[in-house]
Amino acid sequence: MHSETQEDEAISSYLSFTNTSDIQAARNALRLANGNLETAVEAYLDSTSTLSSSNNNHNNQYEQLSLDDSYQSDRTHLLPSDESPDSNYNATSPNHLLPGGSARSSNRPTRAFEPANRPRRSSSKLFSFFFRLWIGPFRLIAIPVSFVADLGLTVFSLIGRLLGLRLPTMSFHWPRPSTFNWGGGATIATDPRTAAERWVRELEEELHARSSYTTTAPGDDPSIPRLPEFLLLGYDDAVQKAKDELKVLMVVLVSEEHDDVHQFKRGTLMDEELLNLLRTKDILVWGGDVKGRDASFAAHVLDATTYPFVAFISLQAKRPSSTVTTITSSVNRSSSNVMSVCTRLEGSPLNPTSSRSICATINSVVIPRTNGYLSRLRTEKARRESDRRLREEQDRAYAEAGRLDRERVMKKKAELEAERKRLEEIKSKELERERARQLKLEEAEQKRRWRYWARQENKSFEPPTSGGVTIGFRLGDGRRVVRKFKADDTLESLYLFVELESTSSLTAQDHHQNSTPPPRPSPDYRHSYSFKLSTAMPRRILPLPETSSPSKLSTTSGHQQTSTIAQFGGLDGANVNVEGNVVEQNSDDDDDDDDDDED
Repeated sequence: MHSETQEDEAISSYLSFTNTSDIQAARNALRLANGNLETAVEAYLDSTSTLSSSNNNHNNQYEQLSLDDSYQSDRTHLLPSDESPDSNYNATSPNHLLPGGSARSSNRPTRAFEPANRPRRSSSKLFSFFFRLWIGPFRLIAIPVSFVADLGLTVFSLIGRLLGLRLPTMSFHWPRPSTFNWGGGATIATDPRTAAERWVRELEEELHARSSYTTTAPGDDPSIPRLPEFLLLGYDDAVQKAKDELKVLMVVLVSEEHDDVHQFKRGTLMDEELLNLLRTKDILVWGGDVKGRDASFAAHVLDATTYPFVAFISLQAKRPSSTVTTITSSVNRSSSNVMSVCTRLEGSPLNPTSSRSICATINSVVIPRTNGYLSRLRTEKARRESDRRLREEQDRAYAEAGRLDRERVMKKKAELEAERKRLEEIKSKELERERARQLKLEEAEQKRRWRYWARQENKSFEPPTSGGVTIGFRLGDGRRVVRKFKADDTLESLYLFVELESTSSLTAQDHHQNSTPPPRPSPDYRHSYSFKLSTAMPRRILPLPETSSPSKLSTTSGHQQTSTIAQFGGLDGANVNVEGNVVEQNSDDDDDDDDDDED
């Protein structure tokens, strides 16, 4: 009697908090929460907030998928006896199929509930009133405190990052624990991939079998029993993998609370005929225990009511008029096809979920429903892939052609640039040779003028026969000339005599060809001798100064004053040899020699 009073008070408080009047739904929620009033209320608030957001927001976190038509008839006989199929259970109502809907929470055929309508009492109302007064302020305080704490932590973390400090990760969120389990029992909050791998490993250890997808599978001993190749992924990832690869996904859900689960594992999952059929038809398999959070979510969205449970999911064309349910968290409303439940099997492994029944369902229901559409999608995907590869090849060919064109253009530009530089170099050399030739011609003309006027101004510089210094010269043409010079004459007078005597024939020829005397040389012309004079025995060079400046032709050629013949000494009666060419080689001959060298 005392327990019934507590149950009535809990139901009354639940109805007061949730502002509902469905006593049966309240009793069911309290049973699912193991009699915890706060947990049941939290679960109801979570489900109602999820339903509200799904109705107001078109971008909710679920994708609507089609149910098979055969399932609608299976649900009719599971309704309570006092309710007709059309009274409260609307098969086409989205609220019935979405998580948190009132129709689902009141008519969910998970287990048979006892209809017992009990009146609410005033004491329950008083208790619920004080309970609200006690818990309400804490809920109001938690929101601003959490917001201020998170804001301060964010600013503090930002300053720490700017200063290069490594701060520990902290959070002042006060999350509301969600212990509501749609599959019954306590859920285990684990990463979906880790949970899937752990379940498969436990299944292998229990049955002493192996699944090829596990990372710790035994060796490839053919005597070891085999299991289906379970995907080591979360439920959503498994559905997405089947969608991407255009394959059928078989979802296997078990519950350790059922007595026939071991028989299903050993008799159905290890059946060789079923394993060969799954491998032949290339069907993906995912499984889990509903005590896990991910498997519990899969049981909820697939509307599993009895275990073991097997469902086949495949990509099918979207039908707007069909009844839909939520079986995955991914969303793609713009797509023309959705992941749909083809058929499902649930119940005892002796008949509904036996290996023979599953094989018959695959051959008679799943393959006929999915093969044609998936084959068409695979063909379209292969065509798109072929078009993509063709475009990539065309792009590569276009890029290669462009690269070759650029290389040809760059090579042509380099050749033109090299040819331009070569022509410029040739032109520069020609200009340099022309400039040198002009300088030689100018110098030769200046020398010719200088020699002419030097000869005119120095016709009678030989002293009288008495006195003087007699010197014999061996000229470059082989002639020997003997002349007398004054003892005080400079050594340059000897050079002047040799040059005028050696070029006397050229000067006479020029005078014969042109009777008009040439103009005087340029005032800044400096005459240089291209030869040297030396005595025979002993050999001594008659020196000339290294620098010279313009001067009158009557005295010297422009060199500074040198030592005299007497100062040099030993020249009286000496033989002086001419070393070098007195007359320079013709500039035209030099140019011809240069051209021959270049060739």
